[in-house]
Amino acid sequence: MKRLLLSAALGLAASFSVASAQDLTFWHYWDGANGEVLQGLIDQYEEANPGVTIEAVFTPGSDLTTKLQTSIAGRQTPTMAIADLVAMPLLTKCIPVKL
Repeated sequence: MKRLLLSAALGLAASFSVASAQDLTFWHYWDGANGEVLQGLIDQYEEANPGVTIEAVFTPGSDLTTKLQTSIAGRQTPTMAIADLVAMPLLTKCIPVKL
């Protein structure tokens, strides 16, 4: 399941590589063996897609939702991030409303 989620996240990155070189940022909470698998997938993706770099930024799971809420409210989000489904209501409340 985790490999599927990682593959899906990297598949999303594929849409950014079509036109030009891209520097992508991916916030996640995977450490240990999961973090190593993630980095391996990122390395494979970057090798297959020259000009694309993905900076994986680890944030402990207990802090990631708060970090995402702050970044959404301030309109300074990463290119990609992982979050648990239960966090979605908390994150959507942070979306600034245009008037």
